[in-house]
Amino acid sequence: MILDKFGFITDEVAQVETADWSNGSSTGQIEELTSIYRTLANRDGYVAISILEPLLEKWPLPLGFRREDGSIQRDEADVAAVKLIKAELTVIAMREQVRLEKEQEAKKGHLQRVKKWLLSFTQEKQVFKRSISAMGFIDMVLTILYWRLPTMVPTSVKQERLALVDEVVKMAKALALTSSVNRMLAKKKKAEVSRALQRLVDFRKWARADEHMVRRMEMIDELKHRKDVLANIKPSTSSIITNSISRVMRLMGGQGAQAFKLALKEVPPFRMCMVTMTRIEQPPENTVEHIDAAKELFGDAPPKATDAIATFSEFAKKYPVVLRFLDTGHANSIGLVLCTFKGAGDWIGWKLREHKEEALLQPETRRANISSVQGITSDGKWLEIEMEIKPAREVWEQNQDLGMTPMGSLIDVHGFVVPGGLDKQGKPIHPHSEARLSLGTLAIVQQRKRELAARQNKRRAQASGPGGPTLVQQNTMSLPEDFDAVMQVVGYVRKPSDKKRDMTALKRTQSAQEERVQRM
Repeated sequence: MILDKFGFITDEVAQVETADWSNGSSTGQIEELTSIYRTLANRDGYVAISILEPLLEKWPLPLGFRREDGSIQRDEADVAAVKLIKAELTVIAMREQVRLEKEQEAKKGHLQRVKKWLLSFTQEKQVFKRSISAMGFIDMVLTILYWRLPTMVPTSVKQERLALVDEVVKMAKALALTSSVNRMLAKKKKAEVSRALQRLVDFRKWARADEHMVRRMEMIDELKHRKDVLANIKPSTSSIITNSISRVMRLMGGQGAQAFKLALKEVPPFRMCMVTMTRIEQPPENTVEHIDAAKELFGDAPPKATDAIATFSEFAKKYPVVLRFLDTGHANSIGLVLCTFKGAGDWIGWKLREHKEEALLQPETRRANISSVQGITSDGKWLEIEMEIKPAREVWEQNQDLGMTPMGSLIDVHGFVVPGGLDKQGKPIHPHSEARLSLGTLAIVQQRKRELAARQNKRRAQASGPGGPTLVQQNTMSLPEDFDAVMQVVGYVRKPSDKKRDMTALKRTQSAQEERVQRM
């Protein structure tokens, strides 16, 4: 049946096969092409247009490029022929796609047209429609023959193909332009990815060299280890977890794994607070250093890691905060910034954790689902804090259309104690507590992005219908987000009048505490 389609290229009279098909192609030569074709075909017996060149490299001359000794023969004319063959196959695929769409619309009639009209009002519009991207053996061989062996094509067939050839030439130009644009985009994307990965590598090198970052990561790993172990432990050994989870485990009758999943399900934040940072050359005149602010609250008592977080929480509610970027990726390019956390309010859903000499203030992103268990009441709310930075003044003056640059989510506030000694300049350092802010991407934010991308891909697939991959693929690869940064809390901008008010309030609080102690 296949041979009936090749009436003008087969010569049943010829008894001697020739490698250049000078006497026509024989049955054996067509069967050889068929067997090679089947090795590259899919389950339906079709070969993708994208693997045209691998197919030609396996096919023998004159249709393919393979010589009798197995070497590949290809010149400039062959390269041009491949482009034209690919263009004609693409035209055939597009025509077939149009035909199938018309048949589908004819079957569904008015209902399909109404659905298509309604989809035109959606925000998500399909830019590139899917097309049939695989060819059968007959279309593949004939198209290759037309451009590789035009001397075997009858004149009548050539005349019938004149209109098609004009369309093929236009398609070849369009594919060449598309290929050039894709190469340019790929080159640009590669450079962007390289820069992003290099920034990530530089950040991790700096983090491994900073002793406080090393201890912070050890504490985070320990907390993760506790959560991993919790799913398989008994209630009697649950002293390392919070009281709320322990109560859930008791109510669940010892089913630790189930209770753990119920208690620690990822939930979205109830509110998002955007903190805008402004670049500054040096701290303002009325800046109270973080060390001095801690002394106001805790006096001359030995410093603790929790003191740093308590000081930051108390002062950040009322005053602008001066921060200094410490990591190598931002320290030189940004340096000092000024921002306010007043919009964060009471930092709902953020929990203080201690481990050895470290303390972390982190959002409870996996806390809310314990309210689903009888006897446990918890709203599970937590506040998401996103940070952004204004462009530098000189950059903004050149382009006033520039907006804010996102800097990621606030992952945690890290408090630790710096022991006494000498600094890098040889100056004495008294023991004190410091606070750092770590920026990055929260797991729940990454989950939201993945779910959004999945929904968009699903809508595209439903709008496209059946078929192969798109003719022009959209570049959907995401870059590594440059949101890893660490900032040190330098101080707080407070007016002199506010200082008097704070000292008065502090004395009242201390007096009330002393009175309660005396009564006890």
